[in-house]
Amino acid sequence: MKRRGPISRNGRYGEFAAEQTQGSSGESEQPMKSSVLLLTPLLLYAEAPDRVSQLVETMREQTFAGDLAAVGRTVPILIGELAKPHPNAGLAWNQIGVYQAMQGNYAEAERVYQHGIRLLEQSGKTGDVALLQLNLGELYLDVGRPGQAEALLRRALTLATTTIGADAPELANYIYVLGVSRMQQGAWEDARHYFERALTLAGETRDGKIRRGIILGNLAVLYGRDKQWRQAKDSMFQAVPLLEQNLASGHPDLIPLYINLAAIHEHFKEWDLACSSLEKARAVAVTRLRPDHPYMPAILNAQAEIWKKLGNRSEAKELSRRARAIAAAQPRDPSGESSVHISDLKK
Repeated sequence: MKRRGPISRNGRYGEFAAEQTQGSSGESEQPMKSSVLLLTPLLLYAEAPDRVSQLVETMREQTFAGDLAAVGRTVPILIGELAKPHPNAGLAWNQIGVYQAMQGNYAEAERVYQHGIRLLEQSGKTGDVALLQLNLGELYLDVGRPGQAEALLRRALTLATTTIGADAPELANYIYVLGVSRMQQGAWEDARHYFERALTLAGETRDGKIRRGIILGNLAVLYGRDKQWRQAKDSMFQAVPLLEQNLASGHPDLIPLYINLAAIHEHFKEWDLACSSLEKARAVAVTRLRPDHPYMPAILNAQAEIWKKLGNRSEAKELSRRARAIAAAQPRDPSGESSVHISDLKK
């Protein structure tokens, strides 16, 4: 059974390969998976408001509110405005990339991020490149390319440290996503080190509380992997209220959190709570994203596993069938579709 976990995107959300673990009852259990949940805190500054800046700020607010349908309606308007040169076009393309990545349109998101990076480098605005590298690195985690992600994320962290300072709360975003890249490669202690370091920088603002919730959710994944289920539950129970209280109700970035929360409830045989968490994840995916979003196979497979353990094999079989059908219909890895790759970016 495949699971996705919090971390994400802006935090959104890659999967972790691991062997099955044995629960206290001796039953085979699947470990939690993790993904990136990073909320891109994009603000497009301009001395005087202009159409592009206004559209990007509107999209940023809509994304934070989890209203991706409204963002989708704004995207073609912004693209039309970007037909004319604009000094902040690179950051505008970043916001479009965030939308495409959250929708699961990974190939398009990769092209958009790379286009934004080129524009920023051509205009000499290297200080803003780190943000797009961060989001592109997260995308590579989403599609299962952690080595490629790590190389880019290390460059982004170095650039961000130079630009915003080693003690800036925003640096926590770069550090914990780098930790996810290490976790996806099985370097568990490295990941823990990065998560704990990011926690010290997260801050106490609303954004800081979101960062802390995401990091605690990922620490719960590490605890679960090490069979430290009590610590996993404690960490997740700290993460859930931080994210539910500081993200908009039904925000898509809550989906991986609910999936991993269900995994913890499942371990403790809290079946009703596990089912409730997965139903929350499914409802958000259907209403805020789409019924065939890449999150859906993880949700359906997790539900199937619970029904199987409860003895309802026919329902489990149907859920697994639906999960396979949705997974099979997903686009292939964008590495084969993008005309520009990470090797083409300036060192």
